Amino acid sequence: MAGMRALGHVYDVVPAVTTGATLTVATMDCSGIGVQMIALQTATATLTVSGCTAFSGGTTTSWTTANGFGQPGTFYYRSANTAHWTASTTTGSWSSNVLTMAATSGYVSYVDCFVSEFADTYDYIELVAGASTYITAILYDLTVQRTPKNLRIPSA
Repeated sequence: MAGMRALGHVYDVVPAVTTGATLTVATMDCSGIGVQMIALQTATATLTVSGCTAFSGGTTTSWTTANGFGQPGTFYYRSANTAHWTASTTTGSWSSNVLTMAATSGYVSYVDCFVSEFADTYDYIELVAGASTYITAILYDLTVQRTPKNLRIPSA
């Protein structure tokens, strides 16, 4: 039985190239954006989230419920590849549009932002990793399925 390649059919991946990186990602072809964060030292990990109407230019606004965005209520973390994922509530973790997650070196955290919870006309999400934090955006439940080389370039 043959399998199906998941990249391009189920998900797309947008890696950051440095710690503290900023990723602006188009969200028109998916139903959700998962953000994976890797803590590189024993410091608090932060993720600053904004909504944008265009990749560059346009309007950028803080990711807050007052601005019409649904802030995720849960994030997950894993301390090692031999441990289970642990759910943690984000209650008290959001400071305006900054999500703060306690971190230990090597911890991996993951949070979902659902496109259905974006304010109208905001088709892009801007993700800014805190210091000593590496992030990757995972676009999933793709609404447009293509071979990987024909996917939209989400950060261009």
